[in-house]
Amino acid sequence: MKTYLKINNQIFDHLLIILCITYFLKIFIFPLNFEMGGSEIHYIAYFKDYLNGFRNFEFIGLQNERWHYQEWRWGVYIIPFILKIFVSFENAVFLSSPIIFFLSFCLLILSLRKYLSFISIIFFSIFWIIHPEITKFTYSFSTLSSSFLGISIVIFLLSFEKEIISKFGKRPYLIFLILSFFFLYGSRETNLIFFPFLIFYIWKNFQRRDFYFFLILGTSLYLAESILIAYITNWQFVSGRLFYHLIGDNSWIDFMQNDKLRFGDDAQSIKSFSRKFLDGGIFSRWYFTGLTSNFFYIFALIYSVKNIFDKKNNLEKKISLIYLSYFFSISLIMVKLVPLVPFIHFNVGIQIIGLPLALILFLLFLDELMKPIKNNIIKFVFVGFIGVLLSLKSLNHFHKIDYKILKNNNYNLINMKKHVDKVYKIVNDSDCISVKGSYIHLIYVGDNQLDKKIKNKLINSIKDNEMEYINKSSSGKFYKVKFSKKCKKIFKLYKFQIIN
Repeated sequence: MKTYLKINNQIFDHLLIILCITYFLKIFIFPLNFEMGGSEIHYIAYFKDYLNGFRNFEFIGLQNERWHYQEWRWGVYIIPFILKIFVSFENAVFLSSPIIFFLSFCLLILSLRKYLSFISIIFFSIFWIIHPEITKFTYSFSTLSSSFLGISIVIFLLSFEKEIISKFGKRPYLIFLILSFFFLYGSRETNLIFFPFLIFYIWKNFQRRDFYFFLILGTSLYLAESILIAYITNWQFVSGRLFYHLIGDNSWIDFMQNDKLRFGDDAQSIKSFSRKFLDGGIFSRWYFTGLTSNFFYIFALIYSVKNIFDKKNNLEKKISLIYLSYFFSISLIMVKLVPLVPFIHFNVGIQIIGLPLALILFLLFLDELMKPIKNNIIKFVFVGFIGVLLSLKSLNHFHKIDYKILKNNNYNLINMKKHVDKVYKIVNDSDCISVKGSYIHLIYVGDNQLDKKIKNKLINSIKDNEMEYINKSSSGKFYKVKFSKKCKKIFKLYKFQIIN
């Protein structure tokens, strides 16, 4: 284990446990608002569909067709499905992503313990805990949580490769690796950007019969998934999820070349923005990195190219190879060559899945850079200065936005169910609501808690004019939805936060 400081293993382990406990308390006792946008509501509605055996799917305000490829992202629903055995539907929805991000964090800390110094692990932990987009997706029922878990499992397997092979053998390790990548694919199709690494890694480091085993097992898993989807849809989709996603009537290739929303209407969106650039996003997408400094992505690219020529098959080289697979796949794959149209739009939610890899590579470099420095105080000051410099976006966001939300928040994850029950009780007793953003979460999140008359009013207000609903919900302003002619009892609501 590398370390700047003379800390014995037992103290180091205790400090890592304290880091994990701190992160746990931050997530569950001091939560931010849960994201309740279109994507989150889709996945919540699909989760309900899974729970009722695909028999009764209500898709008003979501999409025009019964089936959609997002419903088959089964990796998203595994943890919520397990949670639902023990807790209510609402708790399964609100607890799943925080639990998954906590597990991902702990897996990464455990994986990096052997390879990073104590100071670098502190850097990694603080950067992760205060990063606004990681925090945002922690409170989002979406593909990001399961994708983060998938990449964390992959890093764990790569970091403990020797130990796992020594205990279980090479073939079981290969099966673990294939299943972890299949889980990534099961969470989101775009996670196939990591698969060039898997193909190369197995070809390079395993025997040919192991490579053929990988092809057979991978094909078998895809066929099993395809047969299950065909059976659930009464054999409406028999060619498999990936084929339907890429080539079917609602294919991603067509989707990226038009401005249609899922309602069938045209509107400006992230995909239309992504088509504006002559380079097809090959270079320009790395300028639009949200609240993450693009330094990490660009540095990791340069450092990875240097590492792949290293003869040692160490973690640094493995992380570099998987990062290059991610970077060049997301940059170079196009749905159209003239003009260049990117296959993956400028979606921070897709892009950020590579951030843990980029951050690990930067910290491995930082450890090497700090080796000649003997004075521990200088090391702490220098690393702290670099940390603040590279976390300015996160620190400013916390100061200007997150702190105000935390100060005004009227719930935590321990009492979330009671808070949701309270919201529904107030809504049911109201004449109208004043809401910012979408109100569709009131229809889908509660487990039959919303009054039927109010539910019908909300559904009809969407059906009567879908574009008006979209424009109002995306305006960033409060607007009224009436349940009765006289609006005496008005309830002001933002997501599940009660506004006094």
